[in-house]
Amino acid sequence: MFSAEKSFLIDESDIIFNINRNKPWYKKHTKGLLIALVAIVILGIGGILMGVFIPRALQNMSHSNSTTLPTRPTTPSLANSTQQGTTMSLATHATSKATSSPNQTTASSSAHVTTATKPTSATGSTPTSAKLPTSSRVTTSTRLPPTTASTPTKTATPSVQLPTAQATTPKTQATTPKTQATTPKTQATTPMTQATTPKTQATTPKTQATTPMTQATTPKTQATTPMTKATTPMTQATTPMTQATTPKTQATTPMTQATTPKTQATTPATKLPTAKPSTPSSPAANTSTPSSTPISIPFPELASSRLRTSIKPENYKLMLQLHPERNLIVGEVQITVMITQPTDIIIVHAKNITITDTPKIGHYHSGPVPVIEKVGYYAANDYYYIKLQRMQAIGKYFLFYNFASSIQNAPQGIYTQSYFSSDQESNSPSSNLRKIFLSNSYPNNARLIFPCFDEPSFLAKFQLTMFRNATTTSATLFNGRLFDSKVLKDGLVQDRFNESTLISPHNLAIAVLDFEPTLVPVQTNMSNIYIRLWTPPDQSMDGKSTLDTAALMASLYQQEYFKLDYPFMTLDMVAIPNFYRHLQAHTNILFYKADALLYDPLSTPDAELAWKRMLLGSGISYQWLGGSFSMAWWDQYWLQEAMKSHARYYGLTSGWQPAMGINDLIDDLKILEMQSALAMDSSAYTAPLQGQDTTADSWSANNFYLIREKGYALLRTLQAYDNSINIDELIQKFAKNSRNLVTSVSEFWKLLPPEVTTKFDFNQLIQPWLTQPGYPYVNVSSTQSNQSELLLSQSQYIDIYRSNIIGDSVPMSGYSWYVPFTWNSFLAMNFSSKNNLIVLNPDLGNMNSTPIDIGNSILLNANVKLFGFYRVLYPAATWNNYTALIPKLPSNTIAMLSTGLSKLMDDAFAFAKLGRLSYVQTLTMSKSITQQHALFLPWATYKQNMNFIANIVKYFIIDQALYQDYHSRLVKNIMNELTFKNVGDYNKRLTRVVAMDYYCLEDKQCRNYTKEQFLSSLYSDSNTTIPANLKSIIFKYGIADTDEAAWEKVLDMFKSSTVPSDRLLYLEALTYSKNVTLWRRYLDMTLNRTLMSSLEALKAFDFMASRGLLNLQLAWPFVTNNLEALYQRFNFKVTFMEQLLNVTAARYVDKDNLQRVQNFFHRDVAKIIPPSVKDDIIATISSRINWVSLYRETVKNFFAANP
Repeated sequence: MFSAEKSFLIDESDIIFNINRNKPWYKKHTKGLLIALVAIVILGIGGILMGVFIPRALQNMSHSNSTTLPTRPTTPSLANSTQQGTTMSLATHATSKATSSPNQTTASSSAHVTTATKPTSATGSTPTSAKLPTSSRVTTSTRLPPTTASTPTKTATPSVQLPTAQATTPKTQATTPKTQATTPKTQATTPMTQATTPKTQATTPKTQATTPMTQATTPKTQATTPMTKATTPMTQATTPMTQATTPKTQATTPMTQATTPKTQATTPATKLPTAKPSTPSSPAANTSTPSSTPISIPFPELASSRLRTSIKPENYKLMLQLHPERNLIVGEVQITVMITQPTDIIIVHAKNITITDTPKIGHYHSGPVPVIEKVGYYAANDYYYIKLQRMQAIGKYFLFYNFASSIQNAPQGIYTQSYFSSDQESNSPSSNLRKIFLSNSYPNNARLIFPCFDEPSFLAKFQLTMFRNATTTSATLFNGRLFDSKVLKDGLVQDRFNESTLISPHNLAIAVLDFEPTLVPVQTNMSNIYIRLWTPPDQSMDGKSTLDTAALMASLYQQEYFKLDYPFMTLDMVAIPNFYRHLQAHTNILFYKADALLYDPLSTPDAELAWKRMLLGSGISYQWLGGSFSMAWWDQYWLQEAMKSHARYYGLTSGWQPAMGINDLIDDLKILEMQSALAMDSSAYTAPLQGQDTTADSWSANNFYLIREKGYALLRTLQAYDNSINIDELIQKFAKNSRNLVTSVSEFWKLLPPEVTTKFDFNQLIQPWLTQPGYPYVNVSSTQSNQSELLLSQSQYIDIYRSNIIGDSVPMSGYSWYVPFTWNSFLAMNFSSKNNLIVLNPDLGNMNSTPIDIGNSILLNANVKLFGFYRVLYPAATWNNYTALIPKLPSNTIAMLSTGLSKLMDDAFAFAKLGRLSYVQTLTMSKSITQQHALFLPWATYKQNMNFIANIVKYFIIDQALYQDYHSRLVKNIMNELTFKNVGDYNKRLTRVVAMDYYCLEDKQCRNYTKEQFLSSLYSDSNTTIPANLKSIIFKYGIADTDEAAWEKVLDMFKSSTVPSDRLLYLEALTYSKNVTLWRRYLDMTLNRTLMSSLEALKAFDFMASRGLLNLQLAWPFVTNNLEALYQRFNFKVTFMEQLLNVTAARYVDKDNLQRVQNFFHRDVAKIIPPSVKDDIIATISSRINWVSLYRETVKNFFAANP
């Protein structure tokens, strides 16, 4: 094909030279010559006119087509990214204002709108223009079978001319003077633009008042081209955008200059006043911070913290391009909305986003064209609003926004996730630093990415087009299925996705990766599921077991548990190094921390394997329990998390042998989860799960794990009211009824069987558990007149050490609950199988008691099977009776009482911390439970509670020695029974791990065994295989009893390992050396970003500081002396610094070191630490000091006196 210029020359030659040459043409064809000359003149003039008007008309057509039409909407195109410093920004139609479509709104000419003028041109800039890259090849996704979905809505991608940065084309700059000479007219328009500016400002006081960020753009040239500046901050940072555009560029893009004044009048960039840029070059860099004065509400509709339900989105067409070098996201979004009540204001959420052009609004029906009166931002609620001149009728409309947002540092919106690959070695931290880009829209962070209706009840379908770098990235993941990938010029790839299913904005997931997938098709008799696992390039071989287990789980959940077809076609699981959470679940996309997802079953301990499979089950079950529906509001989401926590246990059965006792293990793990929930929710600062004032911010500020654990505990509590309630059946029905809907907790209660609801009003019973913080304990007391009668009363349990409460200042809450108090009696050396129930009535108040009759029983077993979410404080005589009776019970009875004894011990330790039960009673009873019986659940409960004491006494050298000696002797009989061989069912295998860890503290036989196994694994040619369950113990105590050469060998194993769990195992074992020089070297290694990831460095400090006083005395000074280097090492993330201080400074237990920590916090170098974190650490140390003053001597004497 010829260019337009070449085609014109051919036509001209036909006119001039295709003439009869037999005779002199000037004699024979005088008339023809005259005609030819006239034609030349006409064509010359026509060519000049076409050169001016045709490009303008084409660009008008391009922009007109880019705006959504009522019958067949199309999405405006996104311009290119940056290649070697050339600035590629959003399509310039947003500032150039083509003639509008008939049904597209135009700007109002009212006095409320700024009158735009022609932008000023400058000299000496680069005359380079760029266009949207054309496709050089199309790569249809071959990772999955060919898509059967319909082609996504066709996206218009007109060739759009864009400005480029001056520094990128030095060769072109040399020709600039010539260009300047050819376009004097363009330059001459500059004074006119400046001259009109005062008049424009004088006529727009209202706009300035309602759009604070517009006030900041005082020069008119800035006001008329804000989008160009907002979308190209790199150019803005070096030279103003108007200076970066040469006269030639302006001449060849008349659309940019000769724009319609009426349309330009509404084009100031709306920069949101709450924006706080992550870097100086972020799009909100010039954003002002709202003043502390009260914000006036321009319109009453903005006062509510919740959007009106009369405007609902139906679908989003989103186009994004990432500019990582500038922390910039450039985008366009078209939202189709249904208006169900007449309105003259449309509100969306937007936060820290620059709206780079006045939005457009159109409708899909006949009627008056919507006319925008003004736009603005209401910071208090993150609202961006469009005020229309008149009420709009009921019907379907479209909204269109151009915007620029920031790539975040923290995990919110779209953010950067860094990791180091191990496929190359270098001393330079940046040589093998890799970056991927992830989204976190949960709970209300979608508004950080693009304007949207960011509330859970607004379900819609989402469609994405992503432009990414072809060199540094390999794939984009999204909730919709990939339609195609096009390799464009300038090193870009365009990924287009089909529409997602109906999802809430918080379920939106975007990932731009440099990973490669492994695909496993799962074929069932219900539907086919294609599961992909995405891993870093150097960990691609670590996911086979994960994929196999995921495939089996998905099939079991679909066919046996939910009995519902999989809601989607694909499931993408992403293993992310250094991810901030173990799991972040979205609709058909799961983000996992790599070391929580990847595993080798032969080298993974049983306890860790169970936990990882539960985590995998949690993500897969989420696809039926949240990926396919949404709760009505944030305070309803505890139910979704609770159902997911309950359903994950079903996935644990996949691939495990029933003969190994997997069902018993599941029961034990459920009890441990209940105990974990009780521990988490015991703080005086805990918050209710549900309430009228609950917002996304307040909900997300609560501990996510607390919400999940407490929600699960409340589901389990339903069975305390009536043990005929089947939680699994309720979950299955709820998932089936809620698919593709917005639902609520009340719908769940409706599924309870009639025979249960006739006995109890569950809406009334459950309300105190949802709307009040914390949980109760039931105080059981005896009467003087009748020994068979016990009195019950309730109070809130508050752990003073979790709440950092000093002395006797425990608050009295006055809260009370409908407590389902269950019990059975001890008769004939066993507990009765008959369970009794009484519901304590909160209306009686905390001080009133309810009597129960236990007959001739000498013991009471309350809260049977720990179904109820409460603790029980027995009379002193009951604790003593348990202590005396337990050693006399036969083993089979003890096994049946495993849950009750575990619960009894957990409550005893909880009340001992409050001073309601003596530590002597608690430790004596615990000894009688654990010493003679190899039962996993009681031992796990014991260790879980003893860790609190161990983390205090280990910082006193004498106390630590007594603690170690006591526990080595405590488990001696158990270890003689279990031996060191990794055999037996799960109960014995897991009990051996707990007991052996205590046994090796001091026992010589155990230490000889670990040393022998350790050295054999390091140096023997026989390839000694250490059982996975015992590997951590053998390496820890093996290093403790060997030399520096062995330490170096383990360090080499750490460096070469790519298995995250193995790396942490080696990292912990290295701290067990007794060589102080090696300790110092270990701490120095934490600064090496190529050696340790951020999470590994944090764990390294935790491992070192937790070893004892001498280790802590090295770790904390290292932190204080290298605080700024560590801050940089952790990528300037304050959350990492908070955790670092909590695993080091917060471990101190004496007043001298408390004073040292306080002094450090007053130094300038500590100003990066938030004051609230400093206060929490000081309070934690103070509460530990308080425990030492009250209980240390008692506990130390008990360890010394008991053989």
